[in-house]
Amino acid sequence: MDIPVNAKVECSDGHGGRSTYVVIDPTAQQVTHLVVKESKIPQIERLVAINQVEETTPTLIRLCC
Repeated sequence: MDIPVNAKVECSDGHGGRSTYVVIDPTAQQVTHLVVKESKIPQIERLVAINQVEETTPTLIRLCC
């Protein structure tokens, strides 16, 4: 699964923000989390486990939470 950076993130209850970073486990060399930055001020960044990703496209990440 490709995890795009700066993609729109949709949660099960609506817009979640934009993806800003991915977190990689250096031992396993796998993506474990992504960081989602809210669009509204104060633009809080949230760490989301990769198992919460339902589907991705180059411009959209859909979460199941």
